[in-house]
This record gives sequence, C-alpha cells and structure tokens, in this order.
Amino acid sequence: MRRLLVLCGIGAGSLALAFALVQSAGIGTPSAALPAAKDVAPEPFLVPSQLPCKDIAVRYEQNKRPPQQEYAQAAESGAAGNVPSKPQMKSKAGGGAPSKALASKSDDVAPTEAEAPSSPPPPPAVAAAQAPMASEKAAPEAKKAAPKPASPALAAKKEQAADKAVAANKPAPKPQQKPAEPPPRPAPQEEPFPTEPTTKYLSADDSNSMASPAIARRLIRARKYVHPDFVRSYEFLNYYSFNFPAPQQGAEVALYPEMRPAAGKNEFNLQIGVRALDRARAEMKPLNVVVLVDVSGSMAGESYQLAKGFVKKLVRALKPGEKISLVSANRTANKLLEGAVVGPDTAAKVDAIVDGIWPTDITNLEAGIAAAYEIAGKTSGASHNSRVIIVSDGAANAGELSTSTIAKGAEDADKQGIYLAGIAVGEGFDDSLMNAVTDKGRGAYVFLDAETEIDKLLTDRAFVSAFDVAVKDVRLKLVLPPGFKVKEFHGEQMSSVASEVVPQYLSPNDQMLYHLVVATNLPQDKLQAAQFEVEAEYRPIGGQLKKVGLKAKAAQMLQSDRGLRKGDAVVRYAETLKKIAYPLEPNRAANTKAIDEGIAYVSDLYDQLKDAELRDILALMKAYRITLTEGEAAELACDKQFDSPPVVLGLRPENVQEVVVRGPAPKQAVKAISRLYQSNRLLPLEGYRMLALATGPVGDPQTTGGQLSGEAFVHPSPKFMGQAPNPRPPGSTVFDLHQVTMKLKAPQNARSFSFDLNYFSAEYPEYVGQAFNDTFLAVLEAKSTNNGAPTNISFDPNGKPIEVNNNYFENKFHPIPNTGTGFDADGSTGWLRTSWPVKGGEIFTLTFSIHDEGDGVYTSLALLDNFQWHEQSAVGCTDPLN
Repeated sequence: MRRLLVLCGIGAGSLALAFALVQSAGIGTPSAALPAAKDVAPEPFLVPSQLPCKDIAVRYEQNKRPPQQEYAQAAESGAAGNVPSKPQMKSKAGGGAPSKALASKSDDVAPTEAEAPSSPPPPPAVAAAQAPMASEKAAPEAKKAAPKPASPALAAKKEQAADKAVAANKPAPKPQQKPAEPPPRPAPQEEPFPTEPTTKYLSADDSNSMASPAIARRLIRARKYVHPDFVRSYEFLNYYSFNFPAPQQGAEVALYPEMRPAAGKNEFNLQIGVRALDRARAEMKPLNVVVLVDVSGSMAGESYQLAKGFVKKLVRALKPGEKISLVSANRTANKLLEGAVVGPDTAAKVDAIVDGIWPTDITNLEAGIAAAYEIAGKTSGASHNSRVIIVSDGAANAGELSTSTIAKGAEDADKQGIYLAGIAVGEGFDDSLMNAVTDKGRGAYVFLDAETEIDKLLTDRAFVSAFDVAVKDVRLKLVLPPGFKVKEFHGEQMSSVASEVVPQYLSPNDQMLYHLVVATNLPQDKLQAAQFEVEAEYRPIGGQLKKVGLKAKAAQMLQSDRGLRKGDAVVRYAETLKKIAYPLEPNRAANTKAIDEGIAYVSDLYDQLKDAELRDILALMKAYRITLTEGEAAELACDKQFDSPPVVLGLRPENVQEVVVRGPAPKQAVKAISRLYQSNRLLPLEGYRMLALATGPVGDPQTTGGQLSGEAFVHPSPKFMGQAPNPRPPGSTVFDLHQVTMKLKAPQNARSFSFDLNYFSAEYPEYVGQAFNDTFLAVLEAKSTNNGAPTNISFDPNGKPIEVNNNYFENKFHPIPNTGTGFDADGSTGWLRTSWPVKGGEIFTLTFSIHDEGDGVYTSLALLDNFQWHEQSAVGCTDPLN
C-alpha cells in the first residue's frame, strides 16, 4: 500500500493507511541504551594543553633615513619611487593627505625615547612635498605616474577607476568625520494570508552535499566560533540519517509529506521527503575513478595526511575490475596513474605514489581539473560510471579563477555521465570555491575532519550514496491550500517560478528533505480538511522527464511525524548556530539564551526518539555553550595576556632571541588586535589576537588618509625575491616604513616554518600598475637561504611581492569579505600562508616590513598570525589559506 504514496489523486482512506505504514516502518527506532538528554556529556574539545605564558621583550628603534645630501637630491628630483613632488601625490574621494584632525591624532601618542627621531627635520623641498593635498585645488593637479600594462584580469576595473578619479575632484570629507547614519528601515510588512492556492517550487541541493555540519563540528571541537556563513541547514538534513522506506518495486521515487505543530501560534513544521531506490554496493555499475589530489603548500600537515588517508582507503573500497587514476596539482598538473584496473597489487602501487609526493608550491586547480577530466574522458566507457574526485582545501591561486571556467569541464562532462565530487580537508579549506565547483559538477561535497569520517564515507551504503546517482533534475512543487503561507524555508532555493529553481540530483539509499515552517489563519475544523499538493519532477538516468505527485490533507500529514521530529531537531541545531553573534563577549547574554533554547528543544525531541545522532548533536551544542559562556580556545592563549609581536604570532620564548620594532609611529602602526575595525568575519587563526602592521593608524576606517610621518626612509630592498635576484634598483626612498624584526632559533627537529598573512590596501584598484604601490615584505636572513643575503619570502606565483599588483587581489573566491574592516571598498589578498625551509637549530632573522611607495598617503595593512614550525621541508612559497 505504500506504493500509493507516489500516485496522483490518491484516495483519502488509502492515504491514511499509507501514512500509518510509514509510521510503523521502523523509522529511527528508539534505543533504550542511550542516556537521557540531561545526562549527555558535552563533546570533548580538541584543544592542546596550555603551556605557561611568558612575555617577550621588545626594543623600539628609528628606521634608517637616507643621508641628508641624498635626501635633498631625492626631494628635488621628484622621481617615481623616491620622494614625490606635490603634483605626483594622489588624490581620492575621502582621502588625500591627512587633515589637521588626523595629524593631531598622530601627535596624541608621544614617542618614547627609543622612537624619537635621531636626525634633523627634512629640508624645505621635502617639507613642501609633504604639505596637505586634500584641498579642491590640489585634486585637479594630481598627476598619475605612467601605468604599467594592465593584466587582462584588471581590464574590467578601468571604468571603476575612472569613475573614482572623477569623484576625486569633490571636496574630501574630514578623515575622522563619521558618516551620516542611514535612515531606519521600515518594519517589514506582514504578508497577508492568501485566499487562493499558492504554488512554490523548492530545491534542497544535491542529496550528497553535506560538508556544512562536519565543518561546524570541527569548529565546535576546536572551541571556536561557528560563523553563520558556514551553516547551510539543508546540508545538515543531508548529512544525518533518516530511514524513510524506499519506493516499492516499479517506482523510482517515493514522497513522504509530514506536518506537526511548531512553536509559533498557528504555525506548523512541514517536511517533505523525496526518497530514492535502495542500491547495494554490489549492484553499482563498475566505477572509473579519477582522483585529483591537491599537493600545494597550503595542504602541508594535517590536510595532506587526511588526503593520503582518503586515497589509500578509497582504492581498497574499489572492486576488482574497477579503474583508478591519480592526478596531482600544484603549479602544474601531473598525471601519476592512468586507468589502472584494480587488482591485487593496485593498493600497494597507489600507496607508493601518494607516499612519494608532498605538498609544495602554489595551486593551479584549473590545470588539475582539466587533466582529470581528460583522463576521465579517455578511460570512461559504457561499462563504467566515471567520477572525478577532487581532494583539496580548495585554495586555488593560479590559473583562471572564475567559477564558470573552473567548472566548465564538470558541466561538459555531465553530458557524458562524468560527475565531480569534492572532498574538502584541512583547517584552511575554501568552502566557497569547493561548494561552487561541486555545484557545477553535480556531485558530492563532503568535509573530512578526521580518519573516522573517511571510514564513515566509505562504508558500502554511504559509498553508494556519495558516488552514484539514482535520478537527476529533481525539483519539488508544493501547492499550499488557501489560508496557508510559508514563514521559513530551510532549503537552498524557493520561488513561485519554476525556472528560477535549479533541479538537483538524488542518490540511491538517500532522500532529499524539504523543511519549512508554514502559518495559517484557518480555524481548527477547516485546517484539518485543508488539502496540500506535492509533486516531484525528476529525470531517470538516460530517460525523459517524469512527474509523480500526491494530494494530502493536513489531518493526514499530522498523523505522520516520525521523520519530521528528527528533521525538526536537526534544523533547530543548524538554525541555532546561525543565531550566535560575534564578538562573543558583548553578545554573551543573547547567545546563551539562544543556545539554551536550542538545547532545550533538541533535548525534548531526543528524549522522545532516543536517536544516537541526536545525542551527538546535543553533545556538540552543550560543548558550544561552554565556548559561548567561557570563551573560545583563544581565551586560553598567551596573547590575551601579552601583546608582544612574537607572542601574538604564537612563538614561544625559547625560540625568540631578540625583537625590534622600527618605524616613525610604531605605537599606532604596529598593534595586537582581536579584530580589524568592525569586522566580525575576519578572526585570528591562532590565539586571541593578530598582529597588525600598517602604513597608517591601525583600526582607523579612513584608509585614504593614513600618513603617519612625512619622513622618507631607505627602501628595504632585499637582494633576493625567493631564489631569484631582486631586480629593483637600490637607493630609492619610501614613506611610513614600519618593521618588526625577530631573531629566532629553529627547534632541532624543524625543517621549515610558516606564518599566515592577509594584506589590505586602499591603493586597490585605482593605482594598480602605478608608482603609488604600497608593499609588504617578509625578509629572511638565514645561512640556509642565499647564504644569508636578505631574501623576501612572501610573493605571488609571478614572483611579485605582496602588493596591489599581485594576483591574489584578483582572486574572486575570497571567502572572507572586506566588510567592516575599514577597507570595505578596497582590496585584500585573503589569508595566505608563507612556508619556507630552514635547518634545525639554525639562528636566523625574519623581518616583517610594510611601507608606502610614491607618497605617504592611503593606508595598507598586513595581518600576521599563526607562526608554526614544521618537521617536513617546504619548497618555499606563499599559498592561499582560505
């Protein structure tokens, strides 16, 4: 009788019987062995034990300035890259040189004896060049330096730059003047209850996309804030198990609508399951698997260990006669194994390949994907199902980076039945890119945070769901009766227009769940008789589009809520995570209230169902409550007590021999901060605070002012850019030069070190390719690198230092927006990781340096954090860590 659920126009009596059968079908049988909700212990944190905290002394010095004679000559010459004459200075809306208000702010901090200038004030010619330029007369005189040839990626920005140049002729606002408060938004109008049936088309994403809950779990276990942007409620519904019965013989999908009262007055939770056929692993068509492994520098450490573990276990999950190919990708794509038929020695061969490579260099995912699809096209055939599996942190930084370009192979291959699955690993993975690419590739998207998650993915039932397809192009149509409206939808897309909702793929052994909150104004008697219509549109593999539907009264749907109660608990968990506001401390009361209400709701449903997965959810929520009330792992970090640069970076005193901070205004330009201005998305990667190094006052939203000193300094040109000689001519001068120099001793077992950086600049995009080009350098002086010669070790794939001309500013997949940072309309690189080889026990000097070129206005800023020593070597590169 359950087959009747997939037929249109089903009779009311039969439907009631069908719902009763659903209730008795063993959906989530309670377990008496599980504890009561009050006895569920919080999930343990994976936070390392805290070592005793000690401060590290810092010395302040004045940066070197050119000899007086050269200084005057530089001022008179006005050459680009030296002290500019007034006409060369920039002018920008809201900017120019700092006004008196900003200058007085700079004077608020009296220099210490070590900071005081050690040489006389600049000559008159230089002083003239440093005069304020924010007047209306100065803007038309602004003279741009001859631009370098712009890259194709920058061509689209020329019109924006021209518009801003015109805006520069307007009077500049006061740097410290707060913008006018926007008028309050009018309260949203309550949508009236419709008097006619309402049609909605729904999408819940592909049923095997389920990275979001694993990401949240990892962050909770690490005692960190779970940003709402990582929480996709529909992926939570995909991740957790629901035992809806499979369609009866002859049917391809089954529909299961359920409803029960919600918390709000006259509101109901409504959940519709679209269930596919069951399929055993032995019934799967043989697989032709092409695995693309990211071996770029950002994968070093835990990320690559998980990647290796997945590949090794995957080959052992394949059946004899299936095929496997391997491709690695960093700067280039390397075809390591092509179309190997699985046999007795295949696993050992794959083990040797993945053990013989290690993460180095930058990431060109475009090249890797192209190579993987090329192999898939050559090795696929009618006898096999082909899958391309990307194992990566998704942090691409070379090749074309638009979603359409990277996913083109995936879209084209869909016509051949070659689907793409994404296996995300590591703390620095780029969720935005991996989600976008797997959406285009129409395959699974999962996140591996532990070896146990690999084992779970490769069990027979989950393996089939992850790497097989039951039906394609699933889209749900829901017709609400008069008097009902949708209050909330916890899926991916909803529209009254079918073409605006992208159809999705449904896996065997799996269901798509569409979870909504609906409201009504109907009285009880009419509510019970209200009739809903549900229709699923789908396409069998290789077949024509089909539709299957049913009609169900509210009274009947209210009788079946077994799967809905678990769905309600899962959705409440996800939606509670979204409610938590950052920063945590000032929002503690509201956050605690939200988490307590969520825990109470899930506890009630768990005690009813005694479901093991709900127990795990409850344990995670209780652990997260500890974080919200007692603080993140960062609360235990040493940099909450001390603001010395090496402590903020995460270095221990035994590895630090000396620290010197240099610059004309280091107390304003070098700071330990827990967040940048008002950003609530840009969080420290280690500890409680990040180190900010800037050419202007840190935290000042007026990024177009920024000048802290009119003095010129010697350009800190290192002799080498990585291993290549630095082509920059010596002798030029720069402004607002601030530096942090650390003399370090590597641990005996260290073979490399790394640090994370994120560079912001108000120079972007107007001054790309021009002389006004602020620069961040990480200058290493180590015997093991270029025989101790000063070497810049942070550079982009083209060998350029970190500046507005580098290719990281062009990466559209930055998962962290500039919103609230003070650089909202400017550019940033996103988080990058510089890794560099070093000898164990070696003593070396590392200088973080930032300066203005061409003039002293427009702020640039580098955030630095998470210095680590590594036992594995490194090729020496800077790679995205998104």
